[in-house]
Amino acid sequence: MSNMNSVTVYAVNTETVRQTDAGILYRSMPERMKKARKYRREQDCLLCIGAGILLFDIVGIKDETVIRYNQYGKPHAPGYPDFNLSHSGEWCVIAVGHGDLGIDIEKIKSDNIKLAPAVCTPDEAEWLSKAPAERFHTLWTYKESLIKAAGTGMSIEPASVDVLPFCNDRPVTLMGRKWYARSLEIIGYSLSVCSSARIGEVKFTEWKQRKIL
Repeated sequence: MSNMNSVTVYAVNTETVRQTDAGILYRSMPERMKKARKYRREQDCLLCIGAGILLFDIVGIKDETVIRYNQYGKPHAPGYPDFNLSHSGEWCVIAVGHGDLGIDIEKIKSDNIKLAPAVCTPDEAEWLSKAPAERFHTLWTYKESLIKAAGTGMSIEPASVDVLPFCNDRPVTLMGRKWYARSLEIIGYSLSVCSSARIGEVKFTEWKQRKIL
């Protein structure tokens, strides 16, 4: 088990963000808060602030200038735990562990299935056809979490990556490396975590409302 990566997923709901005094973020993450204020939709603003809360309170980042980005925009902070962020609908989530991590959460919507022809391999499409409503979002979040873990952004076409091995608890090879993934179910949402290390356990914790000043 020593080579297993225990990953914890922390999630914060937009309603929790709305009720939280996150005033300290104006000092520790001024650029993030400036970005949040530019959103027209309140929900987008709250999700942006939610990500700041998780970075501050879970990862321990008290100064946003320590965050670095690779050429495709993947964030990391030298000297801090490895992490990756995602958001959808009313939830912002962060995966924290060791090694290269990727996380993706998607609100389950029947309309999303129409994207399948553009993002699925032929083998995935066949697997998906047996239960499209149940399987599409699992495939999609596996792909997104893998691409985010690899740090390649959308420079890799999703349809060129076969993630069916993840569905059978086997690794996927991408960019000459093996990747491992786990999928979780939250009511109304699909969530997947990907790592460069074998994932031994994924813990899910909801971040509760509290004053972080």
